[in-house]
Amino acid sequence: MLAAGAAPPDADTDGDGVSDELEIALGTDPFDANSVPAVNAKAPLPLNIKKLGISLNFAIGGRDGIALSGVLPIPAGFVFAGQKIGIEVGGVVRSFTLNAKGKAKVGTNSFAIGIKPKLGLSKYTMKVSRGTFSDRLQDEKLTNTTVKALPVTVIVNLIFNNTFYQKAQPQSYTARQGKTGKAK
Repeated sequence: MLAAGAAPPDADTDGDGVSDELEIALGTDPFDANSVPAVNAKAPLPLNIKKLGISLNFAIGGRDGIALSGVLPIPAGFVFAGQKIGIEVGGVVRSFTLNAKGKAKVGTNSFAIGIKPKLGLSKYTMKVSRGTFSDRLQDEKLTNTTVKALPVTVIVNLIFNNTFYQKAQPQSYTARQGKTGKAK
């Protein structure tokens, strides 16, 4: 539940197509439509997702997790060191700054890109663990109610190399009220 007067996690104050939280995570101004973290923000490219898994622990806070993998285009001669990546999974926002090996780790959160692309494409993986973000996923119907194999859609946004990618990822959600929830 949001605090009184708080903007929803998917708020886009400047109308540029990128959520305020994702802009802040990438260091751009969410109140200035000219301060866009990606050149194609209003028309995102399709994001390749091979696997998305979300686990929620309603009984013990701080034990939620997200795992994501897929493929990204990587231009020839791309320099990974210092590149920023912003990702939003159903309102859960994380940002990473890659090292020369295409990896980043912030606490228990990590992102990695294979630095030797094949045919201009490279695998990526992201893991976010030990968080409490079930409140952020309520818009995607990942709630603390008992359901079995409920079809849901989780919106995933990724900004990398000045390009905005997005996918509405279909998932199957099963939850036990007061216990756990899993989307895969």
